[in-house]
This record gives sequence, C-alpha cells and structure tokens, in this order.
Amino acid sequence: MGEADTGTTPLNLPYENPEEYRKDYEEAKAEWACHYTDGCRHTFVQSNHIDRLGYRTEFQRDRDDVIYSASFRQLAHKRQMYSSPGTSSFYNRLTHTLIVSQIARSLAKGLKLDEHLTEAIALGHDLGHSPYGHSGEDGINDYVNSILFPKVYEEKNDEVSDMVIAEKYKLEFGLQQPQMFDDTGKIAFSLEDLQELFHCRPEIDSNVFTHNNQGFRIVNYLERNKGGMNLTRYTTYGIIQASGKARDDQGFRLPVVGIDSDFASFEGQVVRLADDIAWANHDLTEDIVSTGKDPRQMLIDYKDELQIESKHGIAVSEVREFLMADRGERYGAFITDIIESNKGKLTTKGFLPSKETEEGYHIHLSSPKDKILGAMKDLVVRSVHGSDKGRTNARDCRRKIFEICEHLNNPGEFGTTINEVWYSPNTHGSMSPLERLRVVIDYVAYLSDYQADELHHKEIGSTSAPDVPDTFPYD
Repeated sequence: MGEADTGTTPLNLPYENPEEYRKDYEEAKAEWACHYTDGCRHTFVQSNHIDRLGYRTEFQRDRDDVIYSASFRQLAHKRQMYSSPGTSSFYNRLTHTLIVSQIARSLAKGLKLDEHLTEAIALGHDLGHSPYGHSGEDGINDYVNSILFPKVYEEKNDEVSDMVIAEKYKLEFGLQQPQMFDDTGKIAFSLEDLQELFHCRPEIDSNVFTHNNQGFRIVNYLERNKGGMNLTRYTTYGIIQASGKARDDQGFRLPVVGIDSDFASFEGQVVRLADDIAWANHDLTEDIVSTGKDPRQMLIDYKDELQIESKHGIAVSEVREFLMADRGERYGAFITDIIESNKGKLTTKGFLPSKETEEGYHIHLSSPKDKILGAMKDLVVRSVHGSDKGRTNARDCRRKIFEICEHLNNPGEFGTTINEVWYSPNTHGSMSPLERLRVVIDYVAYLSDYQADELHHKEIGSTSAPDVPDTFPYD
C-alpha cells in the first residue's frame, strides 16, 4: 500500500492571507446578498485600513465596533419593557439584542445573506434606547413637545403624539418664525434645525426623538469621543431603519452623510422581522418572575375582548397551541417559515423600488405565521404592556423622564450635573436652547434605569448623590 493520505486538501488548509479569507467569504454569499463596495464608509478611511481589518470582512469590523462601544455595554442596564422594582430576573436590552441577533443570523444563513452585516445591524439596532424602554422615549418626547410646541402640547395633549412634526409646527406658529425663550433671550429655530440636530423627518415623523435616530447619532457623532464609529452606510441604514414599520421604498435620505435607499438590504429586513419575533415571544414571559403566573395561559382568557379570530383571521385554538409550544420551538418555527416562504424569490437589488413605482420585495412570513405573530403582538400589547401593572409602571417612568429632562434643561442646573465633556467647552454660555436641549437628550438617553432612578431621587430632594455619568462615556 502507498503512503497514508494525510487528508490535506485545499478545503481544510488554513487561509493563506486575509485577502483569501475575504474572497472565500464573498463567494459563499448569494448574488442578492449585500456586497461591500469602496466608498460606502462615509468618512475618511485611514491609510492602514486594510492592516487594521486583518482577517475580517468590512461588515465584521462594523459588528466588532458595535460590540466594543460604550452604548452597547450600557444595554445590559436598561430593561426591555419598563423598570419593575423587586424583580431579579428579566429581559434587558442586551438580552433582547442577543436574541434578535441569533434569529437574524439564522435567517441570513438560510437565505445566503451576509451574516456579518446582519449581525452588525442586529447588535446595533437598539443602541439609542433610553432608560425605561419605550416609556422613557415617550417621556423625552413629552418634554420636547412641551418645550418646542407648548400651545399644541397643552391644548391637544392626547393627540400630539399622533401628529407629524410639521403639523405641530404649523399649529403652534402658523407662518411666523418660532421662538424659544430662556435667560439669554429668544432664539429662533426652524424645521431644518430640528432635522439637522435630531435627524428626524418633520414631514413624516411624529416624534423629534426616536431610539432609531438616536442610534444613528451615537454611531455617527457620539462614540469614539465624538468622532463616530465610521460604520458602513449599509449598517448605518439598517440601524436607523430598524423599525418594522419602515419600508425601504420610502426614499429615506440623510444627505449630510450620504444615506439613502441605495443602502437598503435584505440583511436589514431580516433584522426587522427578527426584532418583532423576539419581543413578541419574550415579552410574553416578562411577568412570570414577579407574579408566578404564566401569561401565555392568561392571555388566552382574553378571547372575547381581543376578538382574535375577527381581527387576525386565525382561530384562538391555533394561537393557544402555538403559544404552549416550547420557546425555542416557536423561534424555530418562525425562522423555518421565513426561509421557506422567501427562498427562490430574492433577486439582486430586489428590495429597491423602481423609478415608476414604490414597490420592492420584502422578506416576509407566510400568511398563517404572520397571523399568529400578529395575534401574539396584540396579546402582549394588551395583556402584558396594557396590564394594570404595566400601565402604572409606564406612566411613572414616563413622568420620571419628563421631570429629569425638565430639571437638567434648566440653565443653572445644566452646567452642574452635565459635565462639559458632553458638549464643546467653547460653546458653554453661547449654546442656543435647541443645542442645549440636544445635549440634555443625549445625556438622558444614555442613562441606565438605575442611573435615571438615582438622578430623579436627587431632583425631587434626596440628599444622596446620584451615581450618574460625570465623564463622557462614548470612548
């Protein structure tokens, strides 16, 4: 017999160099997957960029930069839904983010998308969340509306959250140039000023502050000591368009950094689906640790009130059966359904609209699974988020954030609590009210639930010093 085969073939040899590694990775993806092109990083690329990249793809670098960031670490200290004292086991923004990443990567693998880009978007999609979940976001917007649009906020308080920003602007000021007042006099602001500072779209958005827009601000302006992460435009677009309500054919643009629908991707779409699947499943179990009851069983008792069958076109018995399955089994069922429903239908640039229409292919669930997910989201919103405990908690957290913003935006308090490293020292004293409001929101949005609690205790007269950031955290 001849010499024994050593088993050494090109398939199991190590990569010769980083270029071979990246080439092999690119060739394994489908043509409809996102492919990195020169120039899709919006700021200057260092001369040693390739050396720093090493055995990584460009999108792996995005993923790593997100993981290494201060804002990513802070997610571990922000609860997913609302702050609930006395609860020792719960989902926080970090555990939620990791679940979204796992689901999205499974979808990317099954559809031959770029797993690294998918993971970068998934890990970065909630970086901009404020303390106390969406209640904190609501509290920030309550305060912003009370400052920018006080007449509308007072007269139409119940409706103000549904109005687009441009409508509030028109009702508040008519054709006059709006004014903000503080101890330095009055300073005008325009819708363009809001768009530039808060990255909102006044003609489309209802709120000046959103966690998606704040996430964009973090990765582009605040992290790396205000230098930004220099992520690719594909990752940035995925973060700012992470909401499941956002469509790639809306023509979203941020001209200042060259962001538009050209940087939409199927990778971003699977993250949106993964986000919905994640919270609809794990928010079901949020109350088990504090009540001892399984919400999955309690939810089924709401048949008449929720009208599941008429609203979602699915039998209650089918929802019940699905909910009683193991959590991992439910996740797996959604993942399999999406892969099976979309394979063979994806084409290069298929997610973008044509010039004549506003239609683009969107990765989706099958109709039966989409109905189940819709029913689950409805059940969670009504029976967990909308429970007496949930509403009370959300109301308290919303009020706390409003009061914290109000306290910090006081000119006398601003420079005391918020260290000057949060803003450019040479602007202190000459900062406009709108610019100061921007810094206050940056500061409040970064806070953990605990830090917000401590700061609020101080604001209402506690003698204990709050454990809040006294240095700029975005290192």
